[in-house]
Amino acid sequence: MTLENQFLSFAHDVVGLMHEECPDGVLPMLKRRKMKFSSDGWDEVEEGEVNPWATLPDDSAKHITELDATKECVLAHVESGVITMPNMSSNDGQPILKPTYEQYSPSISRELTFPVLHAVIQEKSLQPSDKQILESYRLYHDSWADTHTHQHMYVPLLNMGSDLDQYDIDDGLSIEHMSADHKADAHWLFRGGFLDDSPTPSDLHSCTHVLVWRYSHVKLSPSPKWEEYVGLLLSAFRLYRSGSLGSKYQVHDSLAPYPRTFGLGGGPLENFWVSGHGKKYLISESDLPQVNKIYSNLRVLLQDDKLSDLRVALRRFNQSYGRKLAEDRIIDLTIALESVLLWAVKNELQYKLSNRGAMLLSGDRDPLVVRSLLQLLYTVRSAIVHEGVTLADIPSQKSLKKALRRFNDELTPHQLPEYCEDVTRQVILKYVERLIHMESIQNINRQLDDEMLINTYEPKNAD
Repeated sequence: MTLENQFLSFAHDVVGLMHEECPDGVLPMLKRRKMKFSSDGWDEVEEGEVNPWATLPDDSAKHITELDATKECVLAHVESGVITMPNMSSNDGQPILKPTYEQYSPSISRELTFPVLHAVIQEKSLQPSDKQILESYRLYHDSWADTHTHQHMYVPLLNMGSDLDQYDIDDGLSIEHMSADHKADAHWLFRGGFLDDSPTPSDLHSCTHVLVWRYSHVKLSPSPKWEEYVGLLLSAFRLYRSGSLGSKYQVHDSLAPYPRTFGLGGGPLENFWVSGHGKKYLISESDLPQVNKIYSNLRVLLQDDKLSDLRVALRRFNQSYGRKLAEDRIIDLTIALESVLLWAVKNELQYKLSNRGAMLLSGDRDPLVVRSLLQLLYTVRSAIVHEGVTLADIPSQKSLKKALRRFNDELTPHQLPEYCEDVTRQVILKYVERLIHMESIQNINRQLDDEMLINTYEPKNAD
């Protein structure tokens, strides 16, 4: 008997089980409220769709495995290699190398049920024709027989302003317009406050672009580290230019033929949240080669096992974008600076932070200005952490007010986070560039200390 004939026998038994659950033959419907987005705004509508799982008993796996045709159909599909045996483990977490039929049959029989449900949905009837059942089966058969899993995930880019249509970055990564379907899927997926700060219809309507990664990998093999690569690209954007670019969540979509709600998933995107501060992130296609260069350098550091030297700096730099309090931003950014400029340093902290930073940026900025700024930031951060000072307190704090004026008479305390972010961005970028050619941050800092011994600061025009 061919696989198709075996599957037809199995499908007829499953449909019979459906009739037992729905003797009147009426298909249960699932109503859900869904956002429809357009260029003019959004509107909530109620949609009805067939709910095929409601046609099966509550303990459907048990009932399906007990059907007469199930065992023959399951064994035929496993032995032919059409359906891959799932990875299984015991209660104590040990892998089961040779699972028994009783162990794997619930999973495989459930997989075989999907084409039957698909046929029911397509015909909107509990009496799907054999032709429709086989058409659905062949669709799933191709997916099962494929040696690779194909998926794509997307990350909405909040606060981005751009005239980009589509731009391919690398390895399946691209920037594209965020479609109305993307927005509707995201709203449906995160409805009901699944996240602490779930996207509102207003958030999604104003979002114009999305970062998309299309990828494939061998079934049952470890998935690509897409979150890490996406994180590196978002970091590259932020290191290239200021602006409140960020994202709060990611959506991944299985490209297999499963019902839409089965293939859709997602969750929060850690470290890339963005608060309300800052300006819109403006970028054009001419900027993207430079962004791509930063991203490529970060990928090289990852591949060469050097990125660990920068993980604290990158994490704190990115977390600062999501802070609502200006003081918290300064703390994050100063920790990012300390994690590289003060690597393994235990004394003369402010001196080494300010002088190494000045030397590192001396090719681009006046080192005297940079040194003064870093001294100010270190002093303010210490006052925030150790004395509970806020930026609003600085005018009444004699030493802090003097340090602020020493750096810039016209600078207000509330401008400090922006100055801190800019210098942190430049410092991290320089370390990324130097790490490509050097062994470690420790070696870079040793080189900076040597350069300080033989160079004196020559004033330049401040940026």
